[in-house]
Amino acid sequence: MEEDKTKLLLNVFKIDDERIQDCAGTALSALKHILRGSAENTLNAVFDAEAELFAGPDRCERSEARRDTRARSPGRHHRAG
Repeated sequence: MEEDKTKLLLNVFKIDDERIQDCAGTALSALKHILRGSAENTLNAVFDAEAELFAGPDRCERSEARRDTRARSPGRHHRAG
């Protein structure tokens, strides 16, 4: 009787190795995709920052050094009217 219960319990859980491998492969593929995208975004941001430091601001962009440059004299306030 005890032996019959043991045999019944052995068949309660079945491990499907092939299905586990398929799920692991799919999860690994998704993780690789996420990591590749994250690395690409990080590298692009670094390259953009380096290019901006090297090239400086565009002709019409204001940098911190050119922030207060105006066509009029500093300290003068123009009023309409």
